Amino acid sequence: MNKEPSISIITSTYNCKDQLVHTIESVRNQNYKNIQWIIQDGGSTDGTIELVSQNIDIISVFNSSRDRGIYDAWNRACEFISGDWVLFLGAGDMFFTNNSLRDFWKYAFDDERLNEYRLVYGIVKSVSPTKNYFRFSKQTDLSKWEFGRPCLPHHQGVFHHSTCFSGINTFDSTLTLAGDSKFLLQIINKYGRESVGFFPVRLSVMVLDGLSNNPRSILLARREISRILKELTIRRSLGVKFRFLLMDYLTLIWSYLIPNPLKNWIRPK
Repeated sequence: MNKEPSISIITSTYNCKDQLVHTIESVRNQNYKNIQWIIQDGGSTDGTIELVSQNIDIISVFNSSRDRGIYDAWNRACEFISGDWVLFLGAGDMFFTNNSLRDFWKYAFDDERLNEYRLVYGIVKSVSPTKNYFRFSKQTDLSKWEFGRPCLPHHQGVFHHSTCFSGINTFDSTLTLAGDSKFLLQIINKYGRESVGFFPVRLSVMVLDGLSNNPRSILLARREISRILKELTIRRSLGVKFRFLLMDYLTLIWSYLIPNPLKNWIRPK
């Protein structure tokens, strides 16, 4: 196997001790040791700081200070990146197995175009808040549209080449929900779709309990996406605009009728 690349993992936290425990355990158990883990905390008071101090042996950089939200926290963390590739894991996100990083990069090194990629991603398992349902992501068709914008892979499954953090703006901290989407779109706009590689390896697990997964946040997300597309001069056809406007409102109405719709999800046996 070729030399393992160094991986920088960035996690932002704020009063999420109970969730962070799972991420710490997952990172500690990885059979891949060339890891820099950066944790940017927003000034937690629930014991998060004490938890981090108890596991400081696996944490490379830790800062705790008030911030203006997740994207502001990520920007602060990005200043400390030393790895070849960068992965963003939220508090509560985990790797799929203890061998996930090793399996992913072993697969990646078989691709002759690896050095040309700026983004590489794997499969993400999304789990419902109650953990009663789950689904796996698939390879993303970047030429199609979803959520009112071009299709993008799940952020928790994406490695960003370190060069992505120089020469273009990082995360737009004026956004609440779609800053990660904007960053991915910026990279694809700059380097082209051919700069994105997919490897069919189950990489990470995320629990859908964040603000961006609340159906009632759809209208805010749609406004942010519209603004992003305008800023990046990405044009939508009238058909795409109408279809996703209709779907947004239908989903919003559906969320009030059935608070947690789980269509197309798998229930574990």
